[in-house]
Amino acid sequence: MIKRLRRHLVDSNISYIDHMIRAQKFIFRLLKAIIILNVHAFLPFVWETKASEMIEQINGDMKSI
Repeated sequence: MIKRLRRHLVDSNISYIDHMIRAQKFIFRLLKAIIILNVHAFLPFVWETKASEMIEQINGDMKSI
């Protein structure tokens, strides 16, 4: 398991701490999208496309890493 972790970090050219911080930032952004989706579920006229736009942006950001 340690070898897999090390290989992933080397392949990503990032330190463990930087990897953790980057992952936490993605988690925070995804949580914001979840909140927006929950509001939209009950009030369909609110934020009609906001969550999908956020998720597409997050996906693009993750692919560019």
